[in-house]
Amino acid sequence: MGAIIIMNTIHKTIRTSGGRLTKTKKAIVDVLSQNHCLLSKQELVEKLKVRKIKPDRSTIYRELQFLTKNNIIIKNTIAGVNYYEIPKDHHHHLVCLSCNSINRVEIGNHLERQEKQIAKQNKFNIINHSLEFYGYCPACRSASPELQRGEQAGRNAKHNLKETL
Repeated sequence: MGAIIIMNTIHKTIRTSGGRLTKTKKAIVDVLSQNHCLLSKQELVEKLKVRKIKPDRSTIYRELQFLTKNNIIIKNTIAGVNYYEIPKDHHHHLVCLSCNSINRVEIGNHLERQEKQIAKQNKFNIINHSLEFYGYCPACRSASPELQRGEQAGRNAKHNLKETL
């Protein structure tokens, strides 16, 4: 029931923003709403093909641009690749530098308080923010002795820094 209301709200927003609810646009929104996290344009196109929708590159570009410009979807650029998602809830991402996996992570509301403080101190109207944590996932760390040694070196460096302070 909630998903239907969200989709109807998104469709209404598209229309009130001056857009047409095309088959491609509707499918993009549907695919993104069924996904729990970021999708690259390539992943999105593959999921559209499964639905027998095969838009050309310029159509995908225009539809994603319209949806992003009207705050219906969020574009997040990670390691030079654009990813898209529907802003259902606020979360951040863990990005593996080895296998490029992206996982969502939720941070408590202390970050929200800090954002309000930053906005107030700088007299800045914050609309959105993006925060990604880069490192190595458990699978890549366990598969690579170099990463395991680097992890130990990182812990030693932190320990040595604390001692010098």
